[in-house]
Amino acid sequence: MLTNQGTIAAADDLYFYNGALVDNQSLYALQGDVGLHNGAFGGSFTNTTTGILRKTGGDGASTIDGLSFNNS
Repeated sequence: MLTNQGTIAAADDLYFYNGALVDNQSLYALQGDVGLHNGAFGGSFTNTTTGILRKTGGDGASTIDGLSFNNS
């Protein structure tokens, strides 16, 4: 599990393998046309009440596919 309590500035796609978990408690910034993807065997991205997922760059789409996404 990765717990984010600061800022993650993602300039590339993130692939979740073997049930990997991200617990976002702060800012996860997609800095382009990048996304969150199932690499193999699923995973989960959770935004807590203080978590923010924000697209900050790119002209196209960012995708979230094949994994569990939770806002709590």
